[in-house]
Formats: sequence, structure tokens, C-alpha cells
Amino acid sequence: MSTNILQHPEAPVKKARFVPAHIEPTEADEYAAGRRMYTSRRPLSDCTTDAMSEGWNAAADADLRGALAYLRAMQREGMNAEFALEVM
Repeated sequence: MSTNILQHPEAPVKKARFVPAHIEPTEADEYAAGRRMYTSRRPLSDCTTDAMSEGWNAAADADLRGALAYLRAMQREGMNAEFALEVM
């Protein structure tokens, strides 16, 4: 038997066209994607997994908490709530 039958020659790979295998996203990746979707103003209905929805809701909750903290601070400074809401 010749060595050509037993050994396969190395196949050249064009580096510019190499496509790696698709890696499935983890739950943390999907959670982060949900947060990015909220900041991009995409609706909750665009979320495709539960982890994405949780991330979207967490970002919305954080945004609401920040707005309420701003409103309380403005009221402490003596501004009425209507003016503070107009400024926001």
C-alpha cells in the first residue's frame, strides 16, 4: 500500500472565507440582547425567548426607577411634579 492511501494531505483553507461553526447563544447572551432591545426602543413582542423578555423588563424597570428618583429629587428641590415631568 502506498502512503497516499493511508494519509490525507492537508487541505488549504482560505482564511478570508473561513466561517466558524455557529455557537448557540447562552441565557446570559439572550438576557443582554433583551436589554439592548429595550434601549433600541424595540417592543417587548420582538423578544423571542424568556431570557430576552426578562432582560427587556429589567431594563424597563431600571429606566422607571431612574425616572422616579429624578422626579423625587426635583420635588425635594421645590419644583412641582408637573414641571418636573415636562422637563423629563
